Amino acid sequence: GLASAPEVYQKAMSQVFDGLPGVRVYVDDVLVWGANDSEHEERLRAALGAAQRNGITLNPEKCEIGVKELVFLGDRISEKGIQPSPDLINSVLQMPAPTNKQKLQRVLGLVTYFGKYLPHFSEKTALLRELLKHDRDFTWGPEHNKELDSIKVALTNAPVLAVYDPSKQTKVSTDASRYGLGAALFQKHGLEWRPVAYSSRRLTDCETRYSQIEKETLGTVYGCEKFHDFIYGRKVLIETDHQPLIATSKKCLGDMPPRLQLLFLRLKKYDYHFSYVPGKLFVPADTLFRAPSPSSQTVPNDTDDVGVHAVSVRSSVVSERTGRILVQETARDPVL
Repeated sequence: GLASAPEVYQKAMSQVFDGLPGVRVYVDDVLVWGANDSEHEERLRAALGAAQRNGITLNPEKCEIGVKELVFLGDRISEKGIQPSPDLINSVLQMPAPTNKQKLQRVLGLVTYFGKYLPHFSEKTALLRELLKHDRDFTWGPEHNKELDSIKVALTNAPVLAVYDPSKQTKVSTDASRYGLGAALFQKHGLEWRPVAYSSRRLTDCETRYSQIEKETLGTVYGCEKFHDFIYGRKVLIETDHQPLIATSKKCLGDMPPRLQLLFLRLKKYDYHFSYVPGKLFVPADTLFRAPSPSSQTVPNDTDDVGVHAVSVRSSVVSERTGRILVQETARDPVL
């Protein structure tokens, strides 16, 4: 059956350190940080006091105090930003070539973690993912060795991601290719836009038959929903190299085809504005997103759907007849 011990332990630890500034807990890992030495010491004393009052003992050999950088949950965090853990990188570098689909799944499962660091990650796993198809026999060849080696080389040069800062200007760059979607989250540091995270996914068989404007809109929805926790409730710039998307976004929902209506309904919960960047200047479009990873599609939960439709109905121009139907059906809905 299901084991609930980790969740119970996490809840207990969270209650111990709840409300302490600059303290985060994940199971038995406790992270304490401060902007300077005095703030760090104050927060550390508060965390140690909470542990002592609740009978929690610490292993001195596993404690790091007053360090400028550390590894937490697989990420190396420093004042420069966030990078993958050297130990995780070494584990990938030492991986032998897989001999069957099950072992290949383990390899891809490990390297997929680094997708947020590598703009080219999707491109570098395309051939490997092809081997996992149900109608494909597992035949490992030189081209697969080359692709696995390229992943290992890319990991040794993984970029440093900026730490997300709610006070800084934020933008999402989105794009759609023939077979996939991609998005990148950036924040402005001075005059420079620094990457915070990258993401991409393949299109489903049905989605590959969408028109280009529908794919581009779907890509925008994917990017916003993927980075929902970073952009919801604040102004965000959406960067695209598809100019018709900007013109379409200015139309009334009633003038759009049904599929575009549904996609723009999902965008209603965000406070965004578009910015057009010509394709030759739109670096993410050409180098980041052309071969997406096989991650599952982002689907809003039921609560999000209710919120989206509520906002959309209030802000959309509908006919008198449609308005009456909406009022009647809303009154009958047990949730609304």
